[in-house]
Amino acid sequence: MTLANSLGLSVDFLENGAVKDIMAHPIRISMKPATPYSRNGTNIYLRKRSETIEFIPLIGPGSNNLFAITSEAFFARGNWNGIDYSCTLRLSERSYSWEWNIEIVVNSDEETELDLIYLQDVGLKAANSGLINEYYVSQYIERIVFEDERFGHVVCCRQNQKEANGYPRLMIACVDGALSACTDGMQFYGPDYRENAIPRGLTAHKLGGEYAGESSLVAIQRLPFVMRKGSTCQTRFIAKFQHHHPLASSKDDVQMLIHTIEEFNRPLPMPPLTGWVKLKNNIFSSAEFLAADDLNDEELTRYFGQEQRHVERKNGRILSFYASTHNHVVLKEKELLTDRPHGHILQTGNGFLPNEDIVATNPFAYGVFNSHISQGNTNFNVFLSICSNPFNLEPATGQRIFVNIDGQYHLLGVPSAFEMGLNHCRWIYKHGNRTFQVRTWTSKDFPQVNLDFKVIECEATDIIVTHHLDESNGWQITTVGHQGEYLSLIHI
Repeated sequence: MTLANSLGLSVDFLENGAVKDIMAHPIRISMKPATPYSRNGTNIYLRKRSETIEFIPLIGPGSNNLFAITSEAFFARGNWNGIDYSCTLRLSERSYSWEWNIEIVVNSDEETELDLIYLQDVGLKAANSGLINEYYVSQYIERIVFEDERFGHVVCCRQNQKEANGYPRLMIACVDGALSACTDGMQFYGPDYRENAIPRGLTAHKLGGEYAGESSLVAIQRLPFVMRKGSTCQTRFIAKFQHHHPLASSKDDVQMLIHTIEEFNRPLPMPPLTGWVKLKNNIFSSAEFLAADDLNDEELTRYFGQEQRHVERKNGRILSFYASTHNHVVLKEKELLTDRPHGHILQTGNGFLPNEDIVATNPFAYGVFNSHISQGNTNFNVFLSICSNPFNLEPATGQRIFVNIDGQYHLLGVPSAFEMGLNHCRWIYKHGNRTFQVRTWTSKDFPQVNLDFKVIECEATDIIVTHHLDESNGWQITTVGHQGEYLSLIHI
């Protein structure tokens, strides 16, 4: 499903109503294509502001929307806590610009303070079918927040590596005035997103401003507004892309947005009721991360032994320590303090020289039990996909495990404890009266990577183990022999 204008600006949508990517040939404006199994980098969030902030995405998974696409626009509509909303995306026919238009009607009796946040990942690189290194791309993107009398906070993003058409740039503003903005995913998501899938920026009253981190993702917050029963409010976010902006962005550039607003003054008809579609969810977009509990002193001794060396503490709480001969143990609290997740590189065999028989894998603490499994050179012969996002925004990558808790599947994420040894990793998940253990290890004598799952406490449980095969190698799955056995093939 694609929305496009005559100039070459296009927005592709997935079957769940999420934005897949935004293109202005040959440039991909967004960072990387979203999938039906990932958290998409483009969204509008409606928030109800009080002592605690509630929020809902207006497009894609989690929105419970109906949506429709015509030749002129994308439409979404739904209801949340007594609030009716509609969300419209349309493209300009006179420039590489687009507008999100959100209309809100309050039906509840209580007075409600609301705001909206527009989220956009930014790549500004030539599109290709290969892998995208978000860290590398992000460090070359200039991300600045300007304050303007009319628009409030305006975000400007410029790619400082020259592309075929020049230096691409994107500007984003709220026509109705922006209270704040932020310029990096570390501000918006935060490390704790790996555990609870709640963006840190959506629970704060204001966004964090400028931050030059490794995740080129920007957000802009509309000025809060108060609504009463029966009242209606309309909000407009606009974005303007240029293939070439030779100079660094300046505050004076914001004035060109005034002309951009005029390109969207023509009203749009809503599609007929028969044209609306309900979004489709899957287990990755609907399952929550399993909430892991902290381990007490007795449990730490039981799982890791009496001897704990080089213990790291914060406010009297243990964060990490060394155990046994070679093992390093990281507890949940430390994993949630680090910008990048803890991980390990494991390989088979016991030799000191590289050879084509070596199989390597890359586990991560936040529930990636194997990824980037490869034989020989790690750029080729890759079996499982690579995990390159620090926030766990792509929960289908690599090898993952779902556990059934009281009839509901939960995805294993950040554990109670993560142990790294010479040729193994171990995850301990304590959840109420349940405790699970997952181990990954490499064989010394064979080019083999192993995984096992153990129920330590509680009854036996159903699990689902998923594998995302590296798409760049063109894997095909074929059933062989007995039921439940599969063969993965590469056709070269």
